[in-house]
Amino acid sequence: MLEEPTKLKAVRDRIAVYGKETFDELYDITNGGREGVIDWMGVWSHRKVCATQCDLSVMISPEMFREFVKEDLESSYSFVDYGIYHLDGEEQIMHLDTLLSIEKLKLIQWVPSTQVGNPTYGDPLNWIDLFKRIQDAGKSVLIYCPPERVRELLTKIARDKVFLDITCPDEKSARQTLLELERIGV
Repeated sequence: MLEEPTKLKAVRDRIAVYGKETFDELYDITNGGREGVIDWMGVWSHRKVCATQCDLSVMISPEMFREFVKEDLESSYSFVDYGIYHLDGEEQIMHLDTLLSIEKLKLIQWVPSTQVGNPTYGDPLNWIDLFKRIQDAGKSVLIYCPPERVRELLTKIARDKVFLDITCPDEKSARQTLLELERIGV
């Protein structure tokens, strides 16, 4: 990126052509004429969806992210109805403004850092400001939320721009969580 930026961009742009062809071919094979599709994140959509990530981004500056990654993301989302980005940890938040500027990016999946001993891991209530920032930009956010945090989380963020992934330890807990969601009015 530092030594050969022009060559890297040329390769990126060449690969992008094959990305669309590959996506369309795989979509046709896996969709099989069914209504809707599920991406690798388990997100269902009635239209074409492309979920992306860039784990390398934790090692580059926001300027390099805009220069090298943004165009690739825009290209990936250009031939689908909904773009999704896997925002993986606090180290990637520095790129959020760039992500929020991508028109066809509709959903950001938030996964907090998995660092051992990190007190913020797993508690979505520690990320309310982040979720609001994403929602205020017109994007939706996919949040992993333990069942006991659902009510409080949904009182603090917009309900119409959130997807919850709630893992329950057993069927009883799952049924209680569904009842709670019904009581909340979701």
